[in-house]
Amino acid sequence: MKVFCLLIALAGALVGPGRAAGQPPATSAVPRLATLLAQAERCLAARPDSVPFFAQQALQLAQQERDTTAICRALKYLSTHAAKAGQTQASTAHLMQLLRIGQHRRDTLAIVETLNEMSLGFRMQRKFDEALQMLRQALGYLPRPGQAPPSLLGNLYNQLGATHYMAARYDSALYFFEKSYTYRLQAGVPEDVAKSLNNLGLIYKRQGRYDRALTNFMECKRVLERSKDSLLVTNTTDNIGDVYNLLGNHQTALQYHLEGLALARRSGFREKVWDSYQSLAETYHLLHNYQQAYRYAQLQNALKDSLYDEQNARQMAELKSRYDDEQQKSAIALLTKEKELSELQVAENRRRNWFLLAGVGLSLGLGLVMLNRSRLKAKANRLLQAQRDEIAAQSRHLSEALTELDKKNRDLQGSINYASRIQNAILPSLAQLQACVPQSFVLYRPKQIVSGDFYWFAPLPTPDLALGKRFMLAVADCTGHGVPGAFMSLIASKLLSEIVVTRGIHAPNQVLHELDEGVRQTLNQTENANRDGLEIALCLVDLGQMTLQFAGAKSPLYMVRAGALHELKGTRLAIGGHAHEARPYELQQLPLQPGDVCYLCTDGYQDQFGQATNRKLMPKRLKEMLIAQAPLPMPQQQAEFTQALAAWQGDQPQTDDVLLAGFRVGAPA
Repeated sequence: MKVFCLLIALAGALVGPGRAAGQPPATSAVPRLATLLAQAERCLAARPDSVPFFAQQALQLAQQERDTTAICRALKYLSTHAAKAGQTQASTAHLMQLLRIGQHRRDTLAIVETLNEMSLGFRMQRKFDEALQMLRQALGYLPRPGQAPPSLLGNLYNQLGATHYMAARYDSALYFFEKSYTYRLQAGVPEDVAKSLNNLGLIYKRQGRYDRALTNFMECKRVLERSKDSLLVTNTTDNIGDVYNLLGNHQTALQYHLEGLALARRSGFREKVWDSYQSLAETYHLLHNYQQAYRYAQLQNALKDSLYDEQNARQMAELKSRYDDEQQKSAIALLTKEKELSELQVAENRRRNWFLLAGVGLSLGLGLVMLNRSRLKAKANRLLQAQRDEIAAQSRHLSEALTELDKKNRDLQGSINYASRIQNAILPSLAQLQACVPQSFVLYRPKQIVSGDFYWFAPLPTPDLALGKRFMLAVADCTGHGVPGAFMSLIASKLLSEIVVTRGIHAPNQVLHELDEGVRQTLNQTENANRDGLEIALCLVDLGQMTLQFAGAKSPLYMVRAGALHELKGTRLAIGGHAHEARPYELQQLPLQPGDVCYLCTDGYQDQFGQATNRKLMPKRLKEMLIAQAPLPMPQQQAEFTQALAAWQGDQPQTDDVLLAGFRVGAPA
């Protein structure tokens, strides 16, 4: 009897705590939902690749809880991430869900904000009509202008102006920027007023109304005197300098560009420092101070390497962030497994307690239940430990792989950067070219760090042994790009200098013949399967006699005279790449006139794919651009060609190395 009572007491003691342990803890989805949304918001800036992981979980949980506000937040994070990742269709789909929710809730501000975001997505795709349609719908949802918030109207009209500006509809853009300026004046936010003034200045500058552009930029700078938006102040200061250059007041332009450089340095905007170096180099060149122009061009070149190193560091940081994200996902998976095991353990405890109640008098049954519980717990612990060991092993493997990848990347980048410095050292000095031909430029943009395109220049003596009246200029495209193309460019550049400078051969067609022989001998192409070579355009310019001699290997020379384009086509034979044979490169000669503009280029510019059409720019468009830009000053031509290529390319990767050189013929020397 005493033993029976003891068993009952023991059973009661076991059942009591067993029920407490077996009950699931009181939980709520709300704290977890808030945590997931906060994590997704943090990842937008720090680890973008992790945004879908957290936002999708938050969206599912919010839908279960029927929390409309949380659903909208999760959809906004997913849309923003997809837009930044270039996933335009996914971003638009999320925004359409947001729009339907806003319409259902009759939330006017949410609808307007969503339509504005959709217009930005269409604008990034260069679908300007669709973007404008979204903005017009947004305006339609607002009450009458007198009742709508001026700041909201100012922002919407500013978006309309920006969309027309990108579509090159400058008159429409001016109309909407002026309306935006009016509403922003009513709202009274100085930074917004300054941005509208800056936009108006850009439109007037594009239309050639430089006085109006200068007035707006000056007013923008005055409004920003006490502003903390140092980037906008720096941009406005540089815009003022650009307009003074276009007005021909280069000394005043220099003062504003120097001020812009000081602001950029003080604010830490390294990209703006790079832009200021370029502006100062161009301004000093217009002032004929070639020493200072060369100095700032060198500073710009040096900063370019530094910015590239920073970009590489950011890429490594992103790789480390992805590694951390994988670790966090593994930790979440581990916690999920632990929760499942805990639930299994709770269920087992519940079953054990019921067995104890049923067999309170059977000590053997109690012992078997306890033994079974112990075995299950040991099994669960072994399973949990095995999973922890597996995750730890994966973590070590990922860490070792990251370390090895980091080392290989540093070694590779170091080698390529060193090769780039060697290649840049061999390229001719732009200052030397501009000393001989002041009105000239070279647009040189490698696809990778080193390039298979190169340009070559050599001043030649005249009969009176004076330098500066005769020169040879070449633009070449070697087989391949990147490191292989760079090797070919070094070989060809060295051979040109030997043929023209050392051996004194100056006839362009004979130079190409000797270059062909030299390439095939250097690469031993008569005895192996090597077929590397290059295409080249080479001209000899005599500014004393006002003549130009040209020979090309599959590359042309373009000349614009009085608004008409003349093309000298090269011989359809490349340099190198084939078995030994006679190569008659054709010599072409034409007289020059003051004001003639000559261009030599590789095929990289015309072969660039455009974002809007996914097609190449093609030679026809390039020729139209040459005719249109020829009347402009040469530094402005370089800027216009660079901007036009960037606008055409958009988000498309660069297809090939790009090289375009041009010069304007002055009066006879």
